[in-house]
Amino acid sequence: VSETANGAHWINGSFTCDGGNTAPTFTVDPGETVTCQVTNTKKATIIVEKKTVPADDSTEFNFSGAINANLTNGETASAIVVPGEKYSVTETLTTEQAKRWKLASIECGPINGKAFLETATAEYSPSAGQEIKCTFTNTTKPATITVIKKVGDTPTAGWKYDLALTDAGGASFSPADETTTQLTTAGVNGSASTSIVTLPNDGGSISIDEDLKPGYTFDGVTCLDNDKQLEVKVTTASQLASLKVLPGDNVVCTFDNHLNSALVIVDKVIGTKTIKGWAMTASVPADGTARLSPGDVTTLTTATAINADGVNAAFPVVGVASSGAPFTIEEALPEGYKFETLTCTQDIGDGETGPLAATVNPAQHK
Repeated sequence: VSETANGAHWINGSFTCDGGNTAPTFTVDPGETVTCQVTNTKKATIIVEKKTVPADDSTEFNFSGAINANLTNGETASAIVVPGEKYSVTETLTTEQAKRWKLASIECGPINGKAFLETATAEYSPSAGQEIKCTFTNTTKPATITVIKKVGDTPTAGWKYDLALTDAGGASFSPADETTTQLTTAGVNGSASTSIVTLPNDGGSISIDEDLKPGYTFDGVTCLDNDKQLEVKVTTASQLASLKVLPGDNVVCTFDNHLNSALVIVDKVIGTKTIKGWAMTASVPADGTARLSPGDVTTLTTATAINADGVNAAFPVVGVASSGAPFTIEEALPEGYKFETLTCTQDIGDGETGPLAATVNPAQHK
């Protein structure tokens, strides 16, 4: 007596016969009735399912072991196996995928399945007729954006930047969970950072807009991916940087500015002679952006000539707004002298000078 299992889901049966007879071959005596019982075992089914976040992604992930398949989001692969044994399936990322993706979870059910996240492996121990499914979920790695502010070569805190995501699928800034955010540079490094989560595998666009302070000029911005030390393509319009960011990127954008500056030179003339040794006091409004240099001061007094020919008094001014800044110069008039006039000129380029309007208060010598 023999049996061929019906279909691929069953294991050929084992026979048990009465009367001490043993299948598959035995002898039947005249008039004897022999009853044989055949027991079949149903095979088990193991399934691997692929999920990605974001879901609308076509990246193929490779699985090997008891199931060999390349799967995209929402796809499954299965194998019919003999119950009572252990089977394993492992996901392997390519080098490029490992830069952009991470395995977030493995979930197996309903029973007899184990997940080993650290080795990206699922283990199946099915019983007869059981179906076990293990779902591998991958998420794109966050991208990190760091903004560094430099005035000259000095990292500077307190500058604000507006960031916005465009053409980035369902990506958002973390932890705000919004497509826009604002950063303010801080600390000795003059930096601020944020993360972008659930970027599509092919990335998204980000714009970084600097809130330019009065008295400064925007010199440019450079963006680098620190991990690869590759310069990121930047489109600059005014103080706006636009670039593409991929999952796993670590982008550092450095914005460079300089303080607008001016130099006021004072000549003291008696008759037709230029005289040194007169005290001049300069000042700028305390509530403006301009400051006398060096130091954060509003007044500066010089009693001796300080330039190369030993005659002029020179007052550097920094932080001058594009529209200009008020500047006051006052003479300490010694006894026996009378204030007569004050004439101001300005450098108009190519070595030429032109008149500069000034309000003169003769009574106060300024």
